Amino acid sequence: MKIGVVFTGQGAQKVGMGKDFYDGYDEVKVFFTRASEILGYDISKVIFEGPEEELRKTSVTQPAVFLVSYAIYEIFKKETEVESLISFFAGHSLGEYTAVTQAGVLDFEKTVEVVKRRGELMERVSGGGMSAVIGLDRDKIVKICSKYNVEAVNFNSPRQIVIAGRVEDLDRVEPELKNSGAKRVIRLKVSGAFHSSYMKGVQKEFSDFLDGIEFK
Repeated sequence: MKIGVVFTGQGAQKVGMGKDFYDGYDEVKVFFTRASEILGYDISKVIFEGPEEELRKTSVTQPAVFLVSYAIYEIFKKETEVESLISFFAGHSLGEYTAVTQAGVLDFEKTVEVVKRRGELMERVSGGGMSAVIGLDRDKIVKICSKYNVEAVNFNSPRQIVIAGRVEDLDRVEPELKNSGAKRVIRLKVSGAFHSSYMKGVQKEFSDFLDGIEFK
């Protein structure tokens, strides 16, 4: 049997996440301490105590989700014999960085630096948001969104598509999506219009930053 591991992206964060692993394993405390040193602040305090508004900031969310995901998988490897069965790693957006780290392409410390910079740059693009549209055809979503300057950006499945744009435009498009047959439209817990053309303003700066990173 072969197994693939897929790591979560931004939006899955929750105050208190990973606390049981932190309390139960000394090596997890080491990961948190090292990440805090690189970030320049105590990330464990934000993750475990919040407030949620602080944790939701992109510059905080990205290293936080990476750190917790990485630490949990390290314990998973320690406590099980499944590692030899893993045939691939993958991730959704931010989760790609957890995947390449577990695959040995980047080390832990370097990835903390990368997601720190990624989060800082993406946070500059303020005023946007994202929503998941469930149960509506792709073509219909794209057509409706085009009227409101909103983009369909993540095609997670034929019946679950994520849209992105300015918050005021999402406020206008969501009712029409619901009236057109969407079963649910869920505003995501993110602080920007990620994966959309709104990110182009910071794309080159992040690309230049990555040029200085050595991938194995």
